[in-house]
Amino acid sequence: MLGIEETDGTEDQSIFEEEKYDIFGNVYLANTQNRLRQLDNPDDVDCKRWPWELVQNAKDSISNSNRKSVDIEICVDNDTYTFKHNGEPFNIKSLTALMYKYSSGKRNNSESTGRFGTGFLTTHSLSKIVQIQGDIIIKGKCKGFSLTMYREGEGEELLNGLKRTEKSFKTNHSPFGWTAYTYHASTRKNKEAGRMGIQNFKENIAKVILFCPEINSIKLFDNGKLFEIERGKEINLIGSDCQKLTLSLSNNGVKTKKTYLYTKYNKPNDELTERFEVRRNLRICCAVELDENNNIFVDTSSPCLFCSLPLVGSEAHELPFIINSPDFEPDSERQAILLDGDRIDEKTKKISVPGINKMILDKSKSMYRTLLEFICKNNSIGNRYSMARGLQSIPNVYRSFNGLWYYDNFICPMRNILLEYPIVWNGTQYFKLTSVYLPKFDKQSKEYEKKAYQFIFQLYKLVPTYEDSLLIKKTIWKNDSRLHYVNMKQCVEKIEGLKTLDELNRNIDVDVWSWLSRFLSFIQVYHNEYLQIHAIIPNMNNKFIKQTKDIASSTNVQENVIDCIENLGMDWRNCHINLRIVSFTTGTDHNIDYAVSKIRVYLKNNPNKKLILIHYIPYDCGDEKFIKKRKMLYEFCKTLWSDKMYQIKDGTTFPKELWRDIDEKVFKELLQTIENYGQLNDVITINFLNRFLECVLEYYYYYSSYSIIPNKNGKLCRKSSLYRDDNIPSLFKQCLKECFFKDINEELIHDDITSSILLGKKSIYDYSDFLQENFKKSETYNYYNINNYMSSQQKEKAALYLIRIIPKVNSEITSDDDTQNKQINLFKLYKKFTKRNYITSKIERNEKNEKIWIDSNKYIIKMIKKIIEKYSNITDLSNYLGITYKETIKYLKQFTLFSSEGRVIPNQNGKLCQKISLYNEGKWDNISKEYKLIPDEMKEIANLLKYDVKDILVHSDMGRICIENKSYEEICNTIDKLIISYYNADKKNKNLKVAAQHLIEIHFDNIGDDQAKIDFPNTFLKKDDITLNVIYDKKTRKNITEFGKKFGEESISSLLNNENVVNDIITGELTDEKYDNLKKLENEYNKKDIKYILNNPELIKKSINEMNTNSYSISRTLSINKKIEIVENITSHDTNNDVNELIFSIPSSPVSIVSSSPVSIISSSSVSSNSSSSSTIKNDKERVCVSFSRSMVSEQRSYYADTFNAVMEYGDDFDFNNPINKRTGLCGEAYIYKFLKQTGEFKSVTWNSLLNGRGNGQLLEYKGDVYHIVENGSHYDILCETFDGCKKYIEVKSTVGEFGNKVPFYISKRQIEMMKTIKYPDEYVLAVVFNVMNNPDHFFMTLKSDNL
Repeated sequence: MLGIEETDGTEDQSIFEEEKYDIFGNVYLANTQNRLRQLDNPDDVDCKRWPWELVQNAKDSISNSNRKSVDIEICVDNDTYTFKHNGEPFNIKSLTALMYKYSSGKRNNSESTGRFGTGFLTTHSLSKIVQIQGDIIIKGKCKGFSLTMYREGEGEELLNGLKRTEKSFKTNHSPFGWTAYTYHASTRKNKEAGRMGIQNFKENIAKVILFCPEINSIKLFDNGKLFEIERGKEINLIGSDCQKLTLSLSNNGVKTKKTYLYTKYNKPNDELTERFEVRRNLRICCAVELDENNNIFVDTSSPCLFCSLPLVGSEAHELPFIINSPDFEPDSERQAILLDGDRIDEKTKKISVPGINKMILDKSKSMYRTLLEFICKNNSIGNRYSMARGLQSIPNVYRSFNGLWYYDNFICPMRNILLEYPIVWNGTQYFKLTSVYLPKFDKQSKEYEKKAYQFIFQLYKLVPTYEDSLLIKKTIWKNDSRLHYVNMKQCVEKIEGLKTLDELNRNIDVDVWSWLSRFLSFIQVYHNEYLQIHAIIPNMNNKFIKQTKDIASSTNVQENVIDCIENLGMDWRNCHINLRIVSFTTGTDHNIDYAVSKIRVYLKNNPNKKLILIHYIPYDCGDEKFIKKRKMLYEFCKTLWSDKMYQIKDGTTFPKELWRDIDEKVFKELLQTIENYGQLNDVITINFLNRFLECVLEYYYYYSSYSIIPNKNGKLCRKSSLYRDDNIPSLFKQCLKECFFKDINEELIHDDITSSILLGKKSIYDYSDFLQENFKKSETYNYYNINNYMSSQQKEKAALYLIRIIPKVNSEITSDDDTQNKQINLFKLYKKFTKRNYITSKIERNEKNEKIWIDSNKYIIKMIKKIIEKYSNITDLSNYLGITYKETIKYLKQFTLFSSEGRVIPNQNGKLCQKISLYNEGKWDNISKEYKLIPDEMKEIANLLKYDVKDILVHSDMGRICIENKSYEEICNTIDKLIISYYNADKKNKNLKVAAQHLIEIHFDNIGDDQAKIDFPNTFLKKDDITLNVIYDKKTRKNITEFGKKFGEESISSLLNNENVVNDIITGELTDEKYDNLKKLENEYNKKDIKYILNNPELIKKSINEMNTNSYSISRTLSINKKIEIVENITSHDTNNDVNELIFSIPSSPVSIVSSSPVSIISSSSVSSNSSSSSTIKNDKERVCVSFSRSMVSEQRSYYADTFNAVMEYGDDFDFNNPINKRTGLCGEAYIYKFLKQTGEFKSVTWNSLLNGRGNGQLLEYKGDVYHIVENGSHYDILCETFDGCKKYIEVKSTVGEFGNKVPFYISKRQIEMMKTIKYPDEYVLAVVFNVMNNPDHFFMTLKSDNL
């Protein structure tokens, strides 16, 4: 090995030459031989002690040095055990003591637990040959050494072993730094001792580390598995003299912790100082172990006594804590502390060895109190009963132990201390031992203990938990008047003292009957004698009685049978055990046959008590039908005679004969009583009659002789006067009742009667003849024939009911000629023209249906016609209906399928006319196989001649519904005559000029001269005269001649090829000045520059806005493309003019715009004719002029111009009084509502205007969906809630226009105020919808009051 020098041993051996073997031989044998012989077969204590003897040696090696700690390692390699430590080196004296088994003990050394006494011999339980290697100080110099100790055999062999040991001693010049003991276990006992010692080491090393801070570290290498322990930081517990220490253990990587709660005492002690003649402290540590749940943990295999190291073998001496004191005086084998003897040595007058141990135990009592105080203040520490361990009785210790002293001076004082603290857990809190009832079990079996505990717990409540009770039984002492033990006899006496079941019930928390049954059975099994002594058996009147020969049970007699007997006047309960006691009985038992016989005899003699038996119904007799009958009869009797009936009873096991004779009498009484009521009421209800009829139909045939069946009005009738309702709509019934005074409900069985009574049926068709008879009645009152009179108002009222009864839709039958479909369409027309929503009833399609409406429809048609005739034209009618012009015509066309009478047919000018005054347009052409229509130009020409052809032609969308046709030829003939007539009367007539020009110069050219001669013979003959005298008068011809002379004959053709230029000249848009400006622009810039400017019009706008002397107008037209035309205001050239104007052309309707400086806005209707800002604009539309201050910068003018431009573009969308625009807004809301619902991203989506329940809101149809709308004035339209609870308040703005560069919208003050109240994460959101009526598009904008 490292640094070991080989020597022949001669020099080393010389140091022993002075020692004489003869002197020590016999002493050596006397000290070792007997003990070594015992270790040939070591007991369990020896097998467990060997590691601690080596640990003790390691710890004691530093007791006389300045060293504060030592490190220890144990290595197990199969059967080889090596123990190492890095304590102080040997000296000659200590090594000699080890070799020759000599020890001076620890007489004056307070730090030494024992030095190489008999304890080291215990390690030979592993092996009697020990290899020792370590360091030794020889003549002041530290060297390494090694030797082998031989202690096998007896006598000479043992002495020879000593010689061999001496000869094996060798030194090494360099120290090793560690002391090592190596044992080779060879025998079975050696190996057993090795494993038991290692196991005991693992079990107790944590406590050793707790008590021995001088052990710095300790490691165990057990066949490659590392076991080590790490000391944590000591925690001083505030407000207490206790500390806590947690140790971390690692066993081959498996980490665990051990926690100890302890208190220490270390103070100078005069008695120890006097005895050992050196200043000594008394040192004590009392500890308890806490598990991972903070409960007190007791390791029963580990000793409670420690003298730094465990006193292995002292396990029988149990204590409430683990106590360690280096000052303990154990016996020579360190298996017990010495307590037998006086406290003071009689000879020396100093404290004796037993006295030291007694002094330590006396002091531990106050330390016990310290631990209890902390434990009981900390509610998280459990298993407090463990603090009574060792106090139950005097421990079974026989070595030097004074039991009497121990009981009087230790156990009793410790008990007194323990009783002061709450250590008993009852499941909810801790109590003192003196405050609870401790279960005392008279018999020793787990079954008995568990059952007895439950009874004691229910009776006394304040008891430990069952688990703690068993443990307390092992730890708490008996025969102490301060403790309240409870056994079964005391339980019995307590129940008897309560006297009644009610009192018992108040004392327990579970079902008293179940509990008492179990208790009596338990007493009968384990303590039967108590039943004859104590009254604890309940009879059926709930009184406690003793068990006697007169008491009988009735286990097989059900409670209802007993109840029936008692109700009939017979006694049973006083002499029978309560039936609820199910698991306890006496010897005598009365059965069901005995009980039933008593009932039968009594009823035979007392038939007036029949209703008592009706209460009893068998739950299970094998005849479900019979049971059902019994239940129904009971319910009927209870309903009608509630004062005579009580709760239903079980009649199981009752023979059927008991009821047979009384049932018929009961039926008769029931029928007569029901008939006497005459009407449905709170007693005779539908539910009652359904059940009753079901019963009598089966069991009593004569029911039909009684009026017991209700009609729909609730009147009770006989079967023969009623019919079943075959789906007659309630509207129809209401119609007949209110209009014809016929209540058909009187002859119809009540709808809710479900019994299978055989009745005839009546349907709506059964009353069609009745309807026809009444509608045919005269509307003229005749006193003498009043039965044949019915007013038109009554008939109209009836018609209003009948129109709402409509056939069901059949998707396979779509023809409008189908009578059922026609009726559906008529209702739709009625609904549309009355503008109301109606509650309807749908009936099955049937050819008989027509008879229902054949008379009433005439009145409906009149009503619709009357509504239509209120309006003179389609426009007014469409505004009333709230639909488009085209849709209105569609509905009118549908109406003509029912009637064309009256002014209900639109002509081509949209006027409503009578059919007789109109013609179909054109006639059938057999050649082209189509109708030859009248060209629009002919209609325009005729209109100029005061002959409006459209006034006499039916609207084209109405189809050819008129009787007569108006042909193209007829119109041509009329025009031909009118032209000649006008020409002869007034050649200067302007209308004639235009009409003739279109006819002759355009139409004649289109049809050719040959056709013109045929169609317009008179006009064609005079066309030249008309052309010269009407179309081109003298002045016009002169202007044309001069124009030709001035510009050439080709100039007119050029003008005709440039129509736009001619139009601008005619309207004054193109003047010489403008033309000159354009020429200047063309001369100034090349074509490429001009094209760039034209492609970038914003450059022109910007330039115009920056010029104070220029202005422009923006006109919003109503054309499809909504083009905005910018024109120059040519009237504002006066240098004194200080304003610029924007002129917006808008539809001619009232306009009100509020303005503020610096922009002023005026309606053009208020502008005078000579106003420079508007007089030159030739426009029939009303205008709004926007004037800018001269001081306004160009950016401001540009901003306001663009803003008003956008406002006028979308202005109509914000005319909220316009019903069309109101519909635009609602359609936008419907679009966003459906979009949000379909996303699936919201827990709920609520549209404020949507009417979800019943009501007559406005009907909105949009994109195939129908909504009922009621506007509620909210400051948002839709509320969405996300799945995490956030809310989105959505305001919807809608336009029929398509998406543009700028979109104006209005936000009200109230909406802004609401927006400010919305707090994050909720949001106020604006939804803008474009092109809402065609292909909607949208976007969302989040509105916030603050910038983030």
